Amino acid sequence: MKNLPAHAALLAATCLMLAGCTATPNHQAAPKPSQTITPSPTPTIDPGPVELTVDEAADRYLGIVCPTNATIEALTAAFKASEDEFLNGGSPDPAAVKAAAQVQMDSISAQTELFDDEYYEWPNDLGNEITTLRDFNISALGTLSTMVNAPDYESAYDAVWPDGAASQAAAQEIRYQLGIGADTSATCMDHRDKHAVLIAEKQEREKQLAAQSEGE
Repeated sequence: MKNLPAHAALLAATCLMLAGCTATPNHQAAPKPSQTITPSPTPTIDPGPVELTVDEAADRYLGIVCPTNATIEALTAAFKASEDEFLNGGSPDPAAVKAAAQVQMDSISAQTELFDDEYYEWPNDLGNEITTLRDFNISALGTLSTMVNAPDYESAYDAVWPDGAASQAAAQEIRYQLGIGADTSATCMDHRDKHAVLIAEKQEREKQLAAQSEGE
């Protein structure tokens, strides 16, 4: 091997002592300018009122009434479980009836809140029928309150329900106008747990609309 020139030998020796040294200059690329990210605008929602299509209204109606229908069945079953004992002179424990009445009371309160939601408009001039159902709910809450606070089974059993003829007729008219079958069990199969979903949607919408209004 030929001897390295003095300056080359000195460079080589120095590179052995200094980590990262190279025999040629290290050219660093100039840093790229940082990109400015423009935030996406917050999406806005329709301030309403929004008119429902027939299909949308049918789905929403079932979502509102079906959870309450399930609680009616549960309360009826609670009464029936002790009815024979009561009619034969016994004094059944009212705890199951009172608990079922409370569940139905909570469900009717949620149903009424959803019926009162003015963000949506019902098609086919069904507003009057919806109001009829809503008004029956208010009356029914009084009966359910009597059951919940009943001191015994007899007091709960004797609680008087408001006349439901008008609400039943209104419900049938709504089903007819929205193309919903008359079989309440079959049409409610997929809607029995919708109250929580609809209430959460309503609360989130109202929150967004409030923020949207403040930002204008």
